Amino acid sequence: MKAVLHVTGNCNLRCRYCYVGEKTNRRMSPETARAAVDFAVKQAEKRFTISFMGGEPLLEYDLIRATVEHAEAVAAERKLAVSFRMTTNGLLFDDERLAFCRAHRILFALSLDGDARSHDANRVNAAGRGSHEALMRNLESIRRHALVLIVIACVTPQTADNLAAAMTFLFEHGIDKVILSPDFGGAWDRRTLRALQRGFEAVAEYYVERHRKGDELYFSPFDEKIRTHALGPIRRGVICDMGARSFSVAPSGELYPCVQFVRPETDLRFRIGDVRTGFEQEKRWELVERNRQPRPKCDGCDLDGRCSNWCGCVNHRTTGDILEVPPFLCEYERMLMPIADRVGNVLHAERNQVFHRKFYQDRLEDH
Repeated sequence: MKAVLHVTGNCNLRCRYCYVGEKTNRRMSPETARAAVDFAVKQAEKRFTISFMGGEPLLEYDLIRATVEHAEAVAAERKLAVSFRMTTNGLLFDDERLAFCRAHRILFALSLDGDARSHDANRVNAAGRGSHEALMRNLESIRRHALVLIVIACVTPQTADNLAAAMTFLFEHGIDKVILSPDFGGAWDRRTLRALQRGFEAVAEYYVERHRKGDELYFSPFDEKIRTHALGPIRRGVICDMGARSFSVAPSGELYPCVQFVRPETDLRFRIGDVRTGFEQEKRWELVERNRQPRPKCDGCDLDGRCSNWCGCVNHRTTGDILEVPPFLCEYERMLMPIADRVGNVLHAERNQVFHRKFYQDRLEDH
């Protein structure tokens, strides 16, 4: 079970594509954070995960430190395994905070959109200035502390034509795990989608060459599509569990099925409880089961089971309905899938060792 604690509604950046919306001064109290940990423990069988989000969670570093220490103490008492995650823009890291992350094995996902051109187009501070230069200074500190690093990047219609340069920049700077998502709320059109396609084609060439050199890269648009070909289609409810195996805790202590429903303008239709009183189980499982239903628009589509129509949270954010897939997603997946498949076919035909270890080794060992 994973509990995502939204420790603040505030942020030191004002990213133009942020789905959270208006920043607020809502803060999670120490009492609520402890209650959230204790509630997660009650749901756990052998292990649990505490993840920190905001806004920018490092604005509440003292709260994070106290919460981690409490979670570790409770886990030891109950003989449970505990792990920690954090999603951060990385600008508030210093040596003390990085040392704390390392000591407590906090895996964090760093929001970084690539090179300065792509990153500073959207990830700006309150004065409208880009944050790339400051973040790159902190990246060196992160490396010195030998922390495992995952980067979450976003591509928008305005940065689509720079995708190849942005992603190459990340890989050339020693980042080997990149989760890339398009801005689903952006004003995409045929021109920008075509620019995105050219970018993916260029990244595909780079990805293949790095694998040929023996380097193992994780690039989510390719790896996840290749995985659905190698290991079979995705069953709904496996990736987007939306309240089944994870839940989000608002600063108030209210429970929601996914991070995307914790917003200043609370939608009570998706409130599934409170850390102090527990789940509203009937409402919770009604949402879980609805998210596991087939997407009517996708009936008969040859990409169903391979495309990301399973994300009920994105569907709701863009169309207002968990089951209604946004038109852009269809265009995006039909553009991306053939590129990812070509990458997989090339490396499979070449019997690339890195590729086969990533996608087939587990299956071979199972037999």
